[in-house]
Amino acid sequence: MKTEFLTLTSPLTYEIGSVMASRFEELNKVHVRSLKNSPLLSHISNLFYLKTYIWDFVDSSIERIVWLDADIWPIAALSALPQTAFAARRIPQSWIKAPDDADSPDLGFFCCTRESKPAFDELKQSRSDTPGSLRRTMKMLLNKHGIATQVLTRDWLWEFCEGMPPPDNVKMVHYGGMSPKSEYFGRFENAVVLPRVIDYRSTSRSNPTWSSGMGDTLAGLAYVQGLARKYPDKRVRYKIADKNVSWAKLGWHDVSIEGDGTKGEFEAWGINVDNHECDLQALSYHRTRQQEIARRLDIVETIGKFEIQQPSAAALESVNRAIGSDQRPIIILAPFSNSLQRTWPMTHWIELQRMLSEAAVHTVAIDGLEGDKTLRDMPGTVLWGANAEQSVALFKQASLVCTNDSGPAHLAGILGVPTIAICAPTLGNVALGSYSTVHVLQAPGPCSGCYWQYGRGFRYACKWGCEIMWDVKPKTVAAMILKAIRK
Repeated sequence: MKTEFLTLTSPLTYEIGSVMASRFEELNKVHVRSLKNSPLLSHISNLFYLKTYIWDFVDSSIERIVWLDADIWPIAALSALPQTAFAARRIPQSWIKAPDDADSPDLGFFCCTRESKPAFDELKQSRSDTPGSLRRTMKMLLNKHGIATQVLTRDWLWEFCEGMPPPDNVKMVHYGGMSPKSEYFGRFENAVVLPRVIDYRSTSRSNPTWSSGMGDTLAGLAYVQGLARKYPDKRVRYKIADKNVSWAKLGWHDVSIEGDGTKGEFEAWGINVDNHECDLQALSYHRTRQQEIARRLDIVETIGKFEIQQPSAAALESVNRAIGSDQRPIIILAPFSNSLQRTWPMTHWIELQRMLSEAAVHTVAIDGLEGDKTLRDMPGTVLWGANAEQSVALFKQASLVCTNDSGPAHLAGILGVPTIAICAPTLGNVALGSYSTVHVLQAPGPCSGCYWQYGRGFRYACKWGCEIMWDVKPKTVAAMILKAIRK
């Protein structure tokens, strides 16, 4: 059967993708063709859709295609290719977020024959806009067209996020973006180390594209600085959205900003850490998120503590002007998170503010993404539209910060400000456990810490709010705050 092996080594993944392709070629005595120079790419609006077009990239004589993502690391030669019309691994349990996710194919590595082409042709029209929706649609179309499918076993492809060592006879490892080193790659020759440049980015599969990313950006500063200490002879680049540059600058006195030409949300950089996967694995091994990521990046010894830059006199003056000259202890209320499921109800926040005011506590509420309209009814002082530097100036004056699992919790933890973080779908001790001054108030209930997984109690309705968040009462939080500031 005439077969073509395809991958994509875009400008962002060229170094690591070309290393992968060369190693696969050496082991399997085949040629892997990169699509990076194909003229067809200019007609695809988002490279995320690329896999739906694979039959358009080969001529009519090709009977089978083998696809490899740039973050597939070959370990050993494949004994034989599957003979079925479509073959792939099933996604790991940790990726299942909805009932129809189950049994969806992992499209990092797959084999398909021309019998599968009708499913791919229809998949092009679906315009699936996330990895999950693409996998779910592919599963549905394979069934719809009656296409024979083979489920590849763990010895074919091992997912790093599976939370267990790979089989001894594993052929390939799928690791999101490839770490410069991991404990599993250590026993394999030619472990991937990017020459001259280390690119790092942090993502969460749960976050929509409009999310602020402030917390992930701040938390990532520790990893980037740890990489810089680990590899002093390399240039470390931190991949973040433009809107988060001011937050990243808090960690450096000298930062150069450069455009990278990225168009697709899911294009991989050298190191692509998925916080959601890391949290699930950290949970299995009783680690914090920071401990898990540091372990994956092999920077446990260099991650250390980093200092946030001091705010300017102008930022401090603008904050003082907004909050007034009140000498009472300042309690910051940060009601917003970038997901409804992680947000304590606004009715509770308003009631909490009332209780603290009656106890002669000076509260300052800060708005968040899309938060302005809601906070118009918040009593007490509200600081509108504070930028990164002003936020640091405010937090440094606070006696305590009360928030959700959100960016303000990370900022307060980095600054060493006492913090109460109200958590429910995420386990605060995993996501925020690396900050010694952050006290987690975990919502009660058997589904607490579900991490958006149906097997842990998550339901479709939970997308619009976490029910057990309501069970954390304002009087409980007020009592914790008053006890903390009166110590």
